[in-house]
Amino acid sequence: MAYREIGRDGVADMRQQLKSGIPAPCLLLYGEENFLIDRFVRDIRDCILKPDIRDFNEILLEGRVKPEAIVEACETYPVFTERKLVIVRKSGLFKVNRKKAALTAEADERDLGESSQDAMQGLESGMTVQEPEPDAENQEKYDWKPFFDSFPTHTLLVFVEETVNKTLGLFKLIDRYGLAAEMPFQKPDVLGKWIQKGFAKSGKQISPYDADYLVHRAEDGMTTLHQEIGKVTLFMGERTQVSREDIQAVVIPSIRSRVFDLMDAVAGGDCTKAFIMLDEMIRKREAEQKIFYMLARQAGRLHQLKRMVPGLSADRKADRLGMNPYVLSRMEKLAGRLPKASLSRFVKGCADMDIAIKSGRIKTRLALELLIAGLAEG
Repeated sequence: MAYREIGRDGVADMRQQLKSGIPAPCLLLYGEENFLIDRFVRDIRDCILKPDIRDFNEILLEGRVKPEAIVEACETYPVFTERKLVIVRKSGLFKVNRKKAALTAEADERDLGESSQDAMQGLESGMTVQEPEPDAENQEKYDWKPFFDSFPTHTLLVFVEETVNKTLGLFKLIDRYGLAAEMPFQKPDVLGKWIQKGFAKSGKQISPYDADYLVHRAEDGMTTLHQEIGKVTLFMGERTQVSREDIQAVVIPSIRSRVFDLMDAVAGGDCTKAFIMLDEMIRKREAEQKIFYMLARQAGRLHQLKRMVPGLSADRKADRLGMNPYVLSRMEKLAGRLPKASLSRFVKGCADMDIAIKSGRIKTRLALELLIAGLAEG
Protein backbone atom coordinates (compact mmCIF):
# COMPACT_ATOMS: atom_id res chain seq x y z
CA MET A 1 0.00 0.00 0.00
CA ALA A 2 1.35 3.44 -0.89
CA TYR A 3 1.45 6.11 1.77
CA ARG A 4 0.38 9.73 1.76
CA GLU A 5 1.92 12.89 3.17
CA ILE A 6 1.32 13.13 6.93
CA GLY A 7 -0.29 16.19 8.47
CA ARG A 8 -2.69 17.19 5.71
CA ASP A 9 -6.35 18.10 6.24
CA GLY A 10 -8.06 14.72 6.50
CA VAL A 11 -11.60 16.02 6.02
CA ALA A 12 -10.67 18.01 2.90
CA ASP A 13 -8.77 15.03 1.50
CA MET A 14 -11.72 12.71 2.10
CA ARG A 15 -14.17 15.08 0.42
CA GLN A 16 -11.91 15.21 -2.63
CA GLN A 17 -11.52 11.43 -2.70
CA LEU A 18 -15.26 10.83 -2.48
CA LYS A 19 -15.82 13.38 -5.21
CA SER A 20 -13.40 11.49 -7.46
CA GLY A 21 -14.94 8.15 -6.47
CA ILE A 22 -11.65 6.73 -5.21
CA PRO A 23 -11.51 6.78 -1.39
CA ALA A 24 -8.39 5.69 0.49
CA PRO A 25 -8.25 1.95 1.31
CA CYS A 26 -8.35 2.61 5.06
CA LEU A 27 -10.10 5.48 6.85
CA LEU A 28 -10.36 6.62 10.46
CA LEU A 29 -13.21 9.00 11.32
CA TYR A 30 -13.18 10.37 14.85
CA GLY A 31 -14.35 13.31 16.93
CA GLU A 32 -17.34 14.89 18.68
CA GLU A 33 -19.45 15.75 15.66
CA ASN A 34 -21.37 12.51 15.08
CA PHE A 35 -23.59 14.16 12.47
CA LEU A 36 -20.61 14.66 10.14
CA ILE A 37 -19.21 11.21 10.86
CA ASP A 38 -22.52 9.51 10.02
CA ARG A 39 -22.86 11.58 6.86
CA PHE A 40 -19.38 10.62 5.66
CA VAL A 41 -19.99 6.93 6.43
CA ARG A 42 -23.15 7.13 4.33
CA ASP A 43 -21.26 8.85 1.51
CA ILE A 44 -18.49 6.25 1.64
CA ARG A 45 -21.04 3.43 1.46
CA ASP A 46 -22.80 5.03 -1.51
CA CYS A 47 -19.45 5.61 -3.22
CA ILE A 48 -18.36 1.96 -3.40
CA LEU A 49 -21.49 -0.18 -2.96
CA LYS A 50 -24.63 -0.35 -5.05
CA PRO A 51 -27.83 -0.84 -3.00
CA ASP A 52 -28.69 -4.25 -4.51
CA ILE A 53 -25.39 -5.87 -3.44
CA ARG A 54 -24.83 -3.96 -0.20
CA ASP A 55 -26.00 -6.75 2.11
CA PHE A 56 -23.43 -9.14 0.66
CA ASN A 57 -20.47 -6.79 0.82
CA GLU A 58 -20.71 -4.83 4.05
CA ILE A 59 -19.44 -6.10 7.39
CA LEU A 60 -20.09 -4.14 10.59
CA LEU A 61 -18.00 -4.86 13.69
CA GLU A 62 -19.09 -2.88 16.74
CA GLY A 63 -17.64 -2.68 20.23
CA ARG A 64 -14.40 -4.19 21.44
CA VAL A 65 -13.14 -6.52 18.76
CA LYS A 66 -9.89 -8.44 18.35
CA PRO A 67 -7.49 -7.30 15.62
CA GLU A 68 -7.51 -10.81 14.15
CA ALA A 69 -11.27 -10.53 13.53
CA ILE A 70 -10.78 -7.28 11.61
CA VAL A 71 -8.00 -8.74 9.50
CA GLU A 72 -10.10 -11.82 8.71
CA ALA A 73 -13.09 -9.67 7.69
CA CYS A 74 -10.88 -7.59 5.38
CA GLU A 75 -9.35 -10.62 3.68
CA THR A 76 -12.64 -12.18 2.60
CA TYR A 77 -13.54 -11.39 -1.02
CA PRO A 78 -16.46 -9.25 -2.23
CA VAL A 79 -19.45 -10.66 -4.10
CA PHE A 80 -20.40 -9.32 -7.57
CA THR A 81 -18.36 -6.12 -7.08
CA GLU A 82 -14.76 -4.96 -6.96
CA ARG A 83 -14.62 -3.79 -3.35
CA LYS A 84 -16.25 -4.64 -0.05
CA LEU A 85 -16.76 -2.39 2.98
CA VAL A 86 -15.69 -3.24 6.54
CA ILE A 87 -16.84 -0.75 9.22
CA VAL A 88 -15.42 -1.01 12.75
CA ARG A 89 -17.18 1.18 15.36
CA LYS A 90 -15.98 2.02 18.89
CA SER A 91 -13.41 -0.76 18.92
CA GLY A 92 -11.27 0.70 21.70
CA LEU A 93 -8.16 0.00 19.60
CA PHE A 94 -7.16 3.66 19.66
CA LYS A 95 -7.07 4.03 23.43
CA VAL A 96 -4.04 3.52 25.64
CA ASN A 97 -4.18 0.69 28.15
CA ARG A 98 -5.60 2.50 31.21
CA LYS A 99 -3.59 0.34 33.61
CA LYS A 100 -0.38 1.40 31.87
CA ALA A 101 -1.52 5.04 31.75
CA ALA A 102 -2.32 4.96 35.47
CA LEU A 103 1.19 3.72 36.28
CA THR A 104 2.68 6.48 34.14
CA ALA A 105 0.51 9.11 35.81
CA GLU A 106 1.52 7.77 39.24
CA ALA A 107 5.19 8.06 38.33
CA ASP A 108 4.68 11.59 37.03
CA GLU A 109 2.82 12.54 40.19
CA ARG A 110 5.75 11.45 42.36
CA ASP A 111 7.98 13.82 40.41
CA LEU A 112 5.68 16.77 40.99
CA GLY A 113 5.63 19.01 44.05
CA GLU A 114 3.17 18.58 46.89
CA SER A 115 0.91 21.37 45.61
CA SER A 116 0.75 19.78 42.16
CA GLN A 117 -0.22 16.48 43.76
CA ASP A 118 -3.18 18.18 45.41
CA ALA A 119 -4.28 19.62 42.04
CA MET A 120 -3.96 16.25 40.32
CA GLN A 121 -5.95 14.50 43.05
CA GLY A 122 -8.64 17.16 42.68
CA LEU A 123 -8.79 16.56 38.96
CA GLU A 124 -9.06 12.82 39.39
CA SER A 125 -11.86 13.16 41.96
CA GLY A 126 -14.09 14.67 39.27
CA MET A 127 -13.46 11.90 36.76
CA THR A 128 -15.10 8.54 36.21
CA VAL A 129 -12.43 5.96 35.49
CA GLN A 130 -13.33 2.66 33.89
CA GLU A 131 -11.38 -0.54 34.38
CA PRO A 132 -9.24 -1.59 31.41
CA GLU A 133 -10.53 -4.34 29.21
CA PRO A 134 -8.86 -7.72 29.87
CA ASP A 135 -7.28 -7.87 26.42
CA ALA A 136 -6.36 -4.18 26.09
CA GLU A 137 -2.63 -4.77 26.47
CA ASN A 138 -2.62 -7.57 23.90
CA GLN A 139 -4.45 -5.36 21.42
CA GLU A 140 -1.86 -2.62 21.84
CA LYS A 141 0.94 -5.13 21.17
CA TYR A 142 -0.64 -6.44 17.97
CA ASP A 143 1.66 -5.85 14.98
CA TRP A 144 -0.49 -4.17 12.33
CA LYS A 145 2.33 -3.28 9.93
CA PRO A 146 2.39 -6.56 7.93
CA PHE A 147 -1.36 -6.19 7.38
CA PHE A 148 -1.00 -2.64 6.04
CA ASP A 149 2.05 -3.55 3.94
CA SER A 150 -0.06 -6.11 2.07
CA PHE A 151 -3.46 -4.48 2.51
CA PRO A 152 -6.16 -6.29 0.44
CA THR A 153 -7.00 -4.12 -2.55
CA HIS A 154 -10.57 -5.45 -2.62
CA THR A 155 -11.43 -3.97 0.83
CA LEU A 156 -12.24 -0.52 2.17
CA LEU A 157 -11.74 -0.48 5.95
CA VAL A 158 -13.38 2.30 7.99
CA PHE A 159 -12.77 2.86 11.71
CA VAL A 160 -15.26 5.08 13.57
CA GLU A 161 -14.15 6.25 17.02
CA GLU A 162 -15.11 8.94 19.53
CA THR A 163 -11.58 9.64 20.77
CA VAL A 164 -8.16 8.46 19.66
CA ASN A 165 -4.61 8.53 20.96
CA LYS A 166 -2.40 9.79 18.16
CA THR A 167 0.72 8.27 19.70
CA LEU A 168 -0.46 4.70 19.08
CA GLY A 169 1.09 2.72 16.26
CA LEU A 170 -2.26 1.89 14.66
CA PHE A 171 -3.19 5.58 14.34
CA LYS A 172 0.18 6.39 12.77
CA LEU A 173 -0.18 3.54 10.26
CA ILE A 174 -3.64 4.69 9.17
CA ASP A 175 -2.49 8.30 8.91
CA ARG A 176 0.49 7.17 6.81
CA TYR A 177 -1.07 4.52 4.59
CA GLY A 178 -4.69 5.65 4.60
CA LEU A 179 -6.48 8.70 5.92
CA ALA A 180 -7.39 9.93 9.41
CA ALA A 181 -10.02 12.68 9.62
CA GLU A 182 -11.13 14.44 12.81
CA MET A 183 -14.73 15.70 13.05
CA PRO A 184 -14.81 18.27 15.90
CA PHE A 185 -17.75 20.51 16.72
CA GLN A 186 -17.93 23.05 13.90
CA LYS A 187 -17.13 26.74 14.38
CA PRO A 188 -20.09 29.08 14.98
CA ASP A 189 -19.70 30.91 11.65
CA VAL A 190 -19.78 27.60 9.78
CA LEU A 191 -22.87 26.47 11.71
CA GLY A 192 -24.69 29.73 10.96
CA LYS A 193 -24.33 29.23 7.20
CA TRP A 194 -25.24 25.56 7.52
CA ILE A 195 -28.44 26.48 9.38
CA GLN A 196 -29.42 28.89 6.61
CA LYS A 197 -28.98 26.13 4.03
CA GLY A 198 -30.95 23.72 6.22
CA PHE A 199 -33.97 26.02 6.35
CA ALA A 200 -33.66 26.79 2.63
CA LYS A 201 -34.14 23.08 1.84
CA SER A 202 -37.62 23.37 3.38
CA GLY A 203 -38.42 26.62 1.59
CA LYS A 204 -37.73 28.76 4.67
CA GLN A 205 -35.46 31.75 5.17
CA ILE A 206 -33.59 32.81 8.30
CA SER A 207 -31.43 35.88 8.73
CA PRO A 208 -27.74 35.41 9.55
CA TYR A 209 -28.31 37.08 12.93
CA ASP A 210 -31.17 34.73 13.86
CA ALA A 211 -29.15 31.74 12.64
CA ASP A 212 -26.38 32.80 15.04
CA TYR A 213 -28.99 33.13 17.77
CA LEU A 214 -30.13 29.55 17.15
CA VAL A 215 -26.51 28.35 17.47
CA HIS A 216 -26.26 30.18 20.80
CA ARG A 217 -29.60 28.95 22.15
CA ALA A 218 -29.39 25.26 21.16
CA GLU A 219 -27.17 22.53 22.56
CA ASP A 220 -23.86 21.80 20.82
CA GLY A 221 -23.69 19.59 17.76
CA MET A 222 -25.11 19.48 14.25
CA THR A 223 -27.40 16.58 15.16
CA THR A 224 -29.22 18.76 17.70
CA LEU A 225 -29.32 21.74 15.34
CA HIS A 226 -30.72 19.55 12.56
CA GLN A 227 -33.52 18.46 14.90
CA GLU A 228 -34.20 22.05 15.96
CA ILE A 229 -34.43 23.17 12.32
CA GLY A 230 -37.07 20.50 11.77
CA LYS A 231 -39.03 21.55 14.86
CA VAL A 232 -39.01 25.23 13.91
CA THR A 233 -40.03 24.39 10.33
CA LEU A 234 -43.04 22.39 11.53
CA PHE A 235 -44.00 25.10 14.01
CA MET A 236 -43.99 27.79 11.29
CA GLY A 237 -46.49 26.06 9.02
CA GLU A 238 -46.86 27.93 5.73
CA ARG A 239 -44.82 30.98 6.78
CA THR A 240 -41.44 31.28 5.06
CA GLN A 241 -39.48 33.77 7.19
CA VAL A 242 -38.09 32.39 10.46
CA SER A 243 -38.44 34.85 13.34
CA ARG A 244 -36.74 35.09 16.71
CA GLU A 245 -40.10 34.27 18.32
CA ASP A 246 -40.30 30.99 16.35
CA ILE A 247 -36.95 29.90 17.76
CA GLN A 248 -37.82 30.93 21.31
CA ALA A 249 -41.14 29.06 21.09
CA VAL A 250 -39.73 25.60 20.30
CA VAL A 251 -35.98 25.54 21.07
CA ILE A 252 -35.16 24.75 24.69
CA PRO A 253 -32.26 26.95 25.87
CA SER A 254 -28.94 25.15 26.31
CA ILE A 255 -27.08 25.30 29.60
CA ARG A 256 -24.58 27.60 27.88
CA SER A 257 -27.38 30.03 27.03
CA ARG A 258 -28.92 29.83 30.50
CA VAL A 259 -25.59 30.47 32.24
CA PHE A 260 -25.13 33.53 30.03
CA ASP A 261 -28.56 34.81 31.10
CA LEU A 262 -27.65 34.13 34.72
CA MET A 263 -24.51 36.28 34.48
CA ASP A 264 -26.51 38.94 32.62
CA ALA A 265 -28.91 39.07 35.57
CA VAL A 266 -26.00 39.45 38.01
CA ALA A 267 -24.49 42.25 35.91
CA GLY A 268 -27.87 43.97 35.94
CA GLY A 269 -27.93 43.90 39.73
CA ASP A 270 -30.69 41.27 39.96
CA CYS A 271 -29.02 38.66 42.15
CA THR A 272 -32.41 37.21 43.15
CA LYS A 273 -33.20 36.41 39.52
CA ALA A 274 -29.78 34.78 39.13
CA PHE A 275 -30.42 32.50 42.11
CA ILE A 276 -33.86 31.57 40.71
CA MET A 277 -32.24 30.66 37.39
CA LEU A 278 -29.67 28.53 39.20
CA ASP A 279 -32.46 26.73 41.06
CA GLU A 280 -34.30 26.09 37.77
CA MET A 281 -31.23 24.56 36.13
CA ILE A 282 -30.61 22.24 39.06
CA ARG A 283 -34.30 21.35 39.27
CA LYS A 284 -34.18 20.39 35.59
CA ARG A 285 -31.38 17.96 36.47
CA GLU A 286 -28.47 19.90 35.01
CA ALA A 287 -25.31 18.64 36.69
CA GLU A 288 -24.02 21.14 39.24
CA GLN A 289 -20.43 20.48 38.14
CA LYS A 290 -21.38 21.26 34.53
CA ILE A 291 -23.04 24.52 35.59
CA PHE A 292 -19.88 25.41 37.51
CA TYR A 293 -17.72 24.65 34.48
CA MET A 294 -19.87 26.72 32.14
CA LEU A 295 -19.95 29.64 34.60
CA ALA A 296 -16.15 29.60 34.95
CA ARG A 297 -15.72 29.30 31.18
CA GLN A 298 -18.06 32.23 30.58
CA ALA A 299 -16.19 34.33 33.11
CA GLY A 300 -12.86 33.47 31.50
CA ARG A 301 -14.09 34.56 28.08
CA LEU A 302 -15.47 37.82 29.46
CA HIS A 303 -12.18 38.51 31.20
CA GLN A 304 -10.29 37.74 27.99
CA LEU A 305 -12.60 40.08 26.07
CA LYS A 306 -11.97 42.84 28.61
CA ARG A 307 -8.21 42.53 28.14
CA MET A 308 -8.22 42.67 24.34
CA VAL A 309 -6.47 45.54 22.62
CA PRO A 310 -8.80 48.51 22.06
CA GLY A 311 -9.82 48.93 18.44
CA LEU A 312 -9.54 45.23 17.58
CA SER A 313 -12.09 44.33 14.91
CA ALA A 314 -15.19 42.30 15.75
CA ASP A 315 -14.07 39.53 13.38
CA ARG A 316 -10.73 39.20 15.14
CA LYS A 317 -12.41 39.14 18.55
CA ALA A 318 -14.93 36.51 17.44
CA ASP A 319 -12.19 34.35 15.94
CA ARG A 320 -10.03 34.49 19.07
CA LEU A 321 -12.95 33.64 21.35
CA GLY A 322 -14.51 31.04 19.01
CA MET A 323 -17.96 32.61 18.84
CA ASN A 324 -20.36 34.05 16.28
CA PRO A 325 -21.23 37.78 15.86
CA TYR A 326 -24.51 37.46 17.80
CA VAL A 327 -22.82 36.00 20.88
CA LEU A 328 -19.92 38.46 20.60
CA SER A 329 -22.28 41.44 20.62
CA ARG A 330 -24.01 40.12 23.75
CA MET A 331 -20.67 39.31 25.40
CA GLU A 332 -19.40 42.83 24.75
CA LYS A 333 -22.51 44.35 26.29
CA LEU A 334 -22.19 42.06 29.31
CA ALA A 335 -18.45 42.75 29.67
CA GLY A 336 -19.17 46.49 29.58
CA ARG A 337 -21.41 46.12 32.64
CA LEU A 338 -18.87 44.20 34.72
CA PRO A 339 -15.79 46.00 36.10
CA LYS A 340 -12.47 44.48 35.08
CA ALA A 341 -11.40 44.12 38.72
CA SER A 342 -14.62 42.26 39.58
CA LEU A 343 -14.13 39.85 36.67
CA SER A 344 -10.52 39.23 37.70
CA ARG A 345 -11.61 38.38 41.25
CA PHE A 346 -14.41 36.18 39.89
CA VAL A 347 -12.04 34.21 37.64
CA LYS A 348 -9.63 33.68 40.53
CA GLY A 349 -12.58 32.73 42.73
CA CYS A 350 -13.65 30.07 40.21
CA ALA A 351 -10.15 28.55 40.27
CA ASP A 352 -10.06 28.54 44.08
CA MET A 353 -13.56 27.07 44.32
CA ASP A 354 -12.66 24.37 41.80
CA ILE A 355 -9.83 23.18 44.05
CA ALA A 356 -12.08 23.42 47.13
CA ILE A 357 -14.83 21.36 45.45
CA LYS A 358 -12.49 18.64 44.24
CA SER A 359 -10.77 18.40 47.62
CA GLY A 360 -14.14 18.02 49.33
CA ARG A 361 -13.95 21.23 51.34
CA ILE A 362 -17.14 22.68 49.86
CA LYS A 363 -20.23 21.45 48.01
CA THR A 364 -20.67 22.52 44.38
CA ARG A 365 -24.06 24.12 45.00
CA LEU A 366 -22.72 26.31 47.82
CA ALA A 367 -19.69 27.25 45.72
CA LEU A 368 -21.97 28.41 42.90
CA GLU A 369 -24.07 30.52 45.26
CA LEU A 370 -21.00 32.14 46.83
CA LEU A 371 -19.54 32.95 43.42
CA ILE A 372 -22.77 34.53 42.20
CA ALA A 373 -23.16 36.56 45.37
CA GLY A 374 -19.52 37.68 45.21
CA LEU A 375 -19.85 38.85 41.60
CA ALA A 376 -23.05 40.74 42.42
CA GLU A 377 -21.26 42.61 45.23
CA GLY A 378 -18.61 43.77 42.74
